Amino acid sequence: MKKGKILYLVVLLFVGLVFAEAKTPYQRGYADGCQTARKGVVIRNTWAFNNRPNYRKGWWAGKKACRPKPAVWTYRRGYNDGCSSARGVWRKNSTAYRNIGVYRNGWNAGWRKCRAKKPQAIGVGWNSYARGYSDGCLSAKGSWHKNIRAYNLFVAYRRGWTNGWRACRKPINTWNSYSRGYSDGCSSARGIWRKNLTAYRRFAAYRNGWNAGHRACAKKYNPWNSYRIGYRDGCSSRRGIWMKNVHAYRIFAAYRNGWNAGWRACRRTTPKTPVWNSFARGYNDGCSSARGVWRKNIGAYRKFRAYRDGWIQGRRDCTVRKRVPVVTAVPVLDRAAKSDVEANEISRLLYAAKEYLSQNYVKKPLPKALVLQLHNLSMDGKYAVVDVTPLFADGTEVSAEYIPEIPFQFCMEKNDKGEWHVIYDLSHSGEILPEDLEQIRSEFPKEFPTALLPEYWREVMAGEEANSTTPNPDVQPPAPMMGTDAGQK
Repeated sequence: MKKGKILYLVVLLFVGLVFAEAKTPYQRGYADGCQTARKGVVIRNTWAFNNRPNYRKGWWAGKKACRPKPAVWTYRRGYNDGCSSARGVWRKNSTAYRNIGVYRNGWNAGWRKCRAKKPQAIGVGWNSYARGYSDGCLSAKGSWHKNIRAYNLFVAYRRGWTNGWRACRKPINTWNSYSRGYSDGCSSARGIWRKNLTAYRRFAAYRNGWNAGHRACAKKYNPWNSYRIGYRDGCSSRRGIWMKNVHAYRIFAAYRNGWNAGWRACRRTTPKTPVWNSFARGYNDGCSSARGVWRKNIGAYRKFRAYRDGWIQGRRDCTVRKRVPVVTAVPVLDRAAKSDVEANEISRLLYAAKEYLSQNYVKKPLPKALVLQLHNLSMDGKYAVVDVTPLFADGTEVSAEYIPEIPFQFCMEKNDKGEWHVIYDLSHSGEILPEDLEQIRSEFPKEFPTALLPEYWREVMAGEEANSTTPNPDVQPPAPMMGTDAGQK
């Protein structure tokens, strides 16, 4: 019998604990709202606040019930503080004086009434460091306490007041900032809620900054809070030209409803004219989409293969990848055998060659960006020989009015800092006379390894009779060649 009673009590206790722990949405909202009011930091379940009315009602009720009671700053209190300040013991709540007219009027009346009277005698008890420290700390926190006569007469009180003011001012007055309030208000307007409720209630500078930041940053997104703009974008997207502001769709109900209504109302169209059956048009739309401006005709993408292939190719080519700090043209190398370090080294070498070519061969300002196409590359340690052709960034050839149409061959050297520079220029046009060959041999750097040079120039530097008096850029030197012709794989 006793065992049955004990089991019955245990079951009742377990059921009571289960039901005690199961809180209703209103109770959970009330608890979160109460914590928000007490701690000064917003604590709430955003999803439940937006979708559960009981949670939202409980949250507001808890916040209102647990909000700390403000001090009663009456006319009498202001009168007493003003009178005390006039007699030598300074008492003035700056926040109440600025925001509460009754307290301000009482303080001014008390100051005028008691200022003409003879000040009270000050006792030796004010010669206390602890008393000065306490008054200084209270003053730093917003409730002004300072005995001016004691501050002027007693060193101990003056030091204590100054140290108390310095010690208690830092942790609180950091929030008394207009710029900090402006930053929090702007962040809240853009979707990330930041608001220190204690600082907002206590400091006018933070409060004014928060309000100004919230108003200024909210204006930037308000133009999209429009049903008409959403309807237009939704209808355009349905008809094949995709237009949708994802940020406005998530934040503004008017834009979202308009977009959905436009999507449902407008019919899907398929282009009937063959103007969309174009690889070039698809390439332009795909490239524009990859660069941030979305353009895609869904009907043409599904129906015409030329448009679809062009769109895919354009988006693939124009997608922003990791930037290489050199020219756009990349040499065609055996990628399976070359490491990233070697590729970066070649990129720096090409960049130096491009700078040299731009400074010495460009006749007038170029209409487009300049890149280099690498044909041959021989490299051995800190020395290299490159054979390049200048092109515009879109792949078109550079006419002779900007750069001479000659084969460019440069002998380059890398300094101790890892920077490449041209030490000798082998670029020539037309026939090379015998006296020019002698000058080239005398000016050519002695320390440069001639094994890197093409076959023609190796014979010239060795003093042998060349087969022809004009260098042939197509002649491939033996090892240590690292590149191949740009048209080969």
